[in-house]
Amino acid sequence: MKSYLLLFVVITFISCSNNDDSYHQKSSMIKQKEMLKTLQGIEPDIQKIYHNYTQALKVAKKENKPIFILFYTKKCRWCIKLKKNVLKDKKLIYQLNHEYITLFLNKDMDKYPLSFRVEAVPKVYITDKEGKEFTSIIGYHQDPRDYTKWFDYVQIELNH
Repeated sequence: MKSYLLLFVVITFISCSNNDDSYHQKSSMIKQKEMLKTLQGIEPDIQKIYHNYTQALKVAKKENKPIFILFYTKKCRWCIKLKKNVLKDKKLIYQLNHEYITLFLNKDMDKYPLSFRVEAVPKVYITDKEGKEFTSIIGYHQDPRDYTKWFDYVQIELNH
């Protein structure tokens, strides 16, 4: 109980001192939280998901990153399971946020190059920054480690 009281007093003292510099303190606190999340590999969710192929390609070229493309349909139960279960894995999210441009495309509604042959969903492609297909997998893979191992392989191969 005494440690909680001491912690409360310290936090109150820090937050009450230097009130004219509150903007800097808030900015610093946000940066510290982001850094802790990054160091711990804990991301709350995929930070940016594109739904437009052309836009994702522009960003991939600018940031020099490969593109992770998930083709899905709204009623596909395996696509839904992939999004709700597998793509919530912390390591997988970390890799998508830091190493890839993430693009989700509805097979039936979105525009994309015909070179992507999507006969069934879910289907995942990884392309280089130019949009050239590097590799793909089809179907639902329940274990997120299947994707993280695949990502590790892709990063090694694309960086050679």
